[in-house]
Parts: sequence; C-alpha cells; structure tokens
Amino acid sequence: LFSSEEKHVSEQHRVTVHGVPGPEPFKVFSVTEQTTAKQLLDMVVASGGNPSEYFLCEEKVPLLKERSEVKRCAQYRPLPPEEEVVRLVSSWDTKDGYVGRICLKTREENLNNKHTVQEGEEEATVGGKEGAGGGGGSGGEDEMFFVQVHEVSPEQPHTVIKAPRYSTAQDVIQQTLSKAKYSYSILCNPNPCDYVLVEEVARDAGSKKSSTTKPLQRVLLDHECVYQAQNRWRGAGKFILKLKEQLVREDKKKGISFASELKKLTSRSRSMTTGMAADGPAQSKDERAACCVALTELQE
Repeated sequence: LFSSEEKHVSEQHRVTVHGVPGPEPFKVFSVTEQTTAKQLLDMVVASGGNPSEYFLCEEKVPLLKERSEVKRCAQYRPLPPEEEVVRLVSSWDTKDGYVGRICLKTREENLNNKHTVQEGEEEATVGGKEGAGGGGGSGGEDEMFFVQVHEVSPEQPHTVIKAPRYSTAQDVIQQTLSKAKYSYSILCNPNPCDYVLVEEVARDAGSKKSSTTKPLQRVLLDHECVYQAQNRWRGAGKFILKLKEQLVREDKKKGISFASELKKLTSRSRSMTTGMAADGPAQSKDERAACCVALTELQE
C-alpha cells in the first residue's frame, strides 16, 4: 500500500502554460500532484528572468453555445503561490460554459492593462462633480471611486486612480506613484512620504470675484479621506501631486512676493501722505482707500 501511494504521489502530469517567452505560444511542463503555482513558476522562468517579475494566472474563456448568445468576457484570476496546479486543471469543466488555461503574465503588463481599461472607460466621467465625486464605479462596486491626479510627472500630466472610498491621501499617492513608476522624476523621488496631495477648488460661483481670482488651494493631511474631500466640491476641482520641498519653495516665493508688494504699497501710502497738502484731503483719502483695497486683495 505504501509503495502504491508513493508511486501515485510521484506520478507525472503534463500542464500547458500559455504566454511563455519563446517561438511557441505555449509550453508543456511535467509536474506532480503536489506541484504548487510557485514551483511551476520557478520552472517556467528557470531558463532566464526574475520570478518576481512574473505571475501565473488562471484564464477562463467563455464558450458560446449559440450565435445569438451575448458574448461574455474572459475571467482572470492570479494564482496564489501555494495553489496546486493539477487540482486546478482537474476542476475545469466545459459544462460550466468556460474553457480554462494557465497563462504566464508579467506584473508590468498586468498593471498597464488595468490602467488602460480604467482610463479608457472612466476618464470621461471624472471631470465634473458627478464623475470626480466618486459617483462612478460600475458593476456594483459601490465601495470604489475614481479620482484624477494632476501634474504627476512631465511625462504623465494626469492619471486616473480607482481606489476604495476609505483611501487616505497617502494611499492615493502610493497608487499614483506605482502607476507612474517609470517616469524619470518619479524614479528620482520614489518615496510616497515625500509627496502631498493639493486640493484645488474654484471659488464659490456666487462670488463676484470667482471668475477673476485664483482658485483655492489646500494641502490634504496624510490620513485625510480623499473621497470625502472630493465629495464636498460644489464646482470644478482637482487634486495635484506635489513634492513637499516644492511646496516649501513656493511658500517662500509667495512670502517674498507678498513682502515686496507690501513695501510698494507702504511707500505709496507715505508719498500720498506727503502730497496731501498739495492735492487736497479728498484726493488723498480716495487714494488711501484704493491702497487698502489693493492690500486686501493681495492678502487674499
């Protein structure tokens, strides 16, 4: 009995893997009943390549029984490292309406495919409050939302992220950097903690100054919920990815600019005070009022 059991365990099975690099579209490997997806992956990429750059995926292609039947999409599932491949292959049954196969995929290819689908189908709905506010999401994925991040890198002016509604600013930053990891500027600063999300929202549409003044900007806290912040928008808004050191430089520049403008206004005020006797009190008063208005606008 022990001998027959041992023989059964060591029995060889043949498994076909599609997408293996080489002249053929697939390759056949010999495995045992205990061979896991991780062990099979090591066998597939043994000739060359880093196993961490690849993964095995179960692909189930739908069968159309009648021409009038609505075409269904193929189903994809990454295989856990410990899953036994022979048991997986044995579980496939054409009665379920699908034909199964094992495919080799690169992690980069998988990431790009996901992003292409997201951007192609969802980007059009992200511009206004309805799309950008997270009302999107299809297929019953009520806990997900779409957010557009601008100024990711010179090579990628903006990108669309699909994330859970509880995602924080740091979560969205991590996803954004992962998506743009091959941009030169991202390679120079790959640490998510070096970045912040800046919320830029147009001023209240009812305000007289809304069309002429700059939009309001605010830095999101690392643990702030992005979905909630986005959902509060009542007009046009967007999120901008910025380096923390870039913000510091901009703040310094604004401080210098504000100080120089304040100095100009102060000198103008002094000159008006000096010329009060010659120009008359009424003119001086009007100029001082104009100076105060200009200072208020500068502070805003």
